[in-house]
Amino acid sequence: MPSSEPRSGTRPANIAVTLLRALYNKVVVWELWTGGNPTFGIKKFREVARERFLFPDEMPRFLEALREVKDETTRDFILLLLMTGARRGNVQAMRWEDVNLESTLWRIPDTKIGEPHTVALSPEAIAVLSKRKESATGEYVFPGPGKSGHLEETQARMGGCARTRRYQRAAPARSEAHARQLDGSRRRELADDR
Repeated sequence: MPSSEPRSGTRPANIAVTLLRALYNKVVVWELWTGGNPTFGIKKFREVARERFLFPDEMPRFLEALREVKDETTRDFILLLLMTGARRGNVQAMRWEDVNLESTLWRIPDTKIGEPHTVALSPEAIAVLSKRKESATGEYVFPGPGKSGHLEETQARMGGCARTRRYQRAAPARSEAHARQLDGSRRRELADDR
């Protein structure tokens, strides 16, 4: 029986069970496997929900680090995430036809719950969108090279792990659980910053 204590690797293990379960369910439906689903009865580890957000005193450091991002698309994308509070996937798939700069509204046609949602845009968000609109050539606010046509992977655009650590320094850990996830040298950096 799985332990209820959070441990390293529980999230990847749960993801693996979910993927295997879906895979076996599909091959059973397709009649490529007749032995049943071997993941039946496997209980997932209990996961502790993460709660992390920027505190007001962290925002200046975060914005300073964000100004250092050379890629304008990534920088604007992160700013709109902060300014709208919308889900990453919704901002990535934002279309110009769903943005009304005059009314300062953004209509998200397809949300996680399957219903449209309208977001009121702040003057700061309108400024970012207006600047992007001047040079827009396609249907997406954040165009991308993939099949979807819109931005998909922001971490790769930010330059990977080394640069990501700089952004993490801009928003230090506020919980003991998060601090345990960081390596020893990173914890010492955080202690020195405070």
